[in-house]
Amino acid sequence: MLLTLKATSSKLMQARLMEREGFTVQHNVFAVWSKIFKALILSTAVSMALLTTISLAANETQTRRLVIGIAIAEKQPLRPKLDEYIKLIASKTDKNLSIELKTIPFVRLVKSLSSGSIDGDMGRLKSTYEEHSSVVMVPEPVGSVRLFFVFHKDLILKDLEAIRSHKTIAEIGNGIHRRACSELKLDCTFVPIGSSPLDMLRLRRVGSILTNQYQSEEHLMQNPAFKDFKISGKYYYSEPIYLFLTKSHADLISGFDRAVKEVKRNGEFKRIFGVEPP
Repeated sequence: MLLTLKATSSKLMQARLMEREGFTVQHNVFAVWSKIFKALILSTAVSMALLTTISLAANETQTRRLVIGIAIAEKQPLRPKLDEYIKLIASKTDKNLSIELKTIPFVRLVKSLSSGSIDGDMGRLKSTYEEHSSVVMVPEPVGSVRLFFVFHKDLILKDLEAIRSHKTIAEIGNGIHRRACSELKLDCTFVPIGSSPLDMLRLRRVGSILTNQYQSEEHLMQNPAFKDFKISGKYYYSEPIYLFLTKSHADLISGFDRAVKEVKRNGEFKRIFGVEPP
């Protein structure tokens, strides 16, 4: 009987011991899985934070590129000045903004911008895009169209009265030449854009050319075609010109406006072009 009790007690103790060990094993397994789960949560949180940081950094450094059309060829003396000017404005508008000036013939510029094949048009009169709802304008003028006279060196045209005594030739463009001829009371003959008004001047069929293409004395000296001509010492007519963008870039308008005003105010416009801003 005593032996039976001892055996039974021993079995109970073993059972309790096994039960306790089993609980301990289960507890340890639970603790391990709990630690793994916490580690996974922490790892996921760190990964999400890292991805967010990378995404924000990528957005901050992403460059926004715009192609701006312009009718002035790269070889013309004015072009490097315009390149410097627009890049300066872009840097003051947004540090991640990059602008490329693309030469496009004058007659194709409006269509190119209206169709969205380019992002902007630099150097247009305010009236150019009045009927184009897909285009927005920077309110501050980026410059001005200034019309000069080109005439024979041996022809004495010292003032406007002397110029009026001869016939003047002007290109039919966006209306500025017609307005200038009317306001200045000139006897003007209008020819299509791309024609050769210099030939008419060379043949003495007219006394002068009213134009904005030959504004630089440097240009006259560099081009042999101008060896018999000179340019008036001042411009006689002027209208402001503007920067136009597609509506997809309307968010840049206020920034461009502030930048253009700043460049004019701080003297950088005059440093680049050598003239007072409009």
